[in-house]
Amino acid sequence: LDVNGNGTFDRDEQALEGVRVVVGPTFDYSDANGAYHVWDVLPYEPAQVMVDTASLASPLWVPGFAIALVEPSPNRYRSLDVPIVPAGVIEGRLTGAGARRAGPAAITLILENRKTGEKRRIDTFSDGSFYAMGVRAGEWQLSVDPACLTLLGAAAAPIGFVMKASAEGESV
Repeated sequence: LDVNGNGTFDRDEQALEGVRVVVGPTFDYSDANGAYHVWDVLPYEPAQVMVDTASLASPLWVPGFAIALVEPSPNRYRSLDVPIVPAGVIEGRLTGAGARRAGPAAITLILENRKTGEKRRIDTFSDGSFYAMGVRAGEWQLSVDPACLTLLGAAAAPIGFVMKASAEGESV
């Protein structure tokens, strides 16, 4: 569990057991030391490495990367750390001005990390509420999709917030 977000396993960080790591067509579960081993991966053929997020103990933990590519060599071992970073959840509700107090349904929101440029799209529910899980630590901006604003003939200012890193997960 890469709490400090540096991408490497540090002595004070917790090894995660039981995480399913998929490498090409095969997989393994991490042991008590966080190690995993896969065999019979074709040499010289790039293999995708990813984490089955359903195997993580908390829904507020996310892999440090979606997919990595490794190119195995014959009769050699390759090592790849797979950082799992704590994330958080945001939740809220759009509200309208004037007589219409409840927010409209099916409005697309854009969640953007100010440093990395990572973007996520979130749709509101029928009462204007929304939530997003797995939001990584960092500075974020939440805005209404400009196309939705145009259709509604409305205006809305973006909202900035900071998601803090915490092993237990944060909520905004």
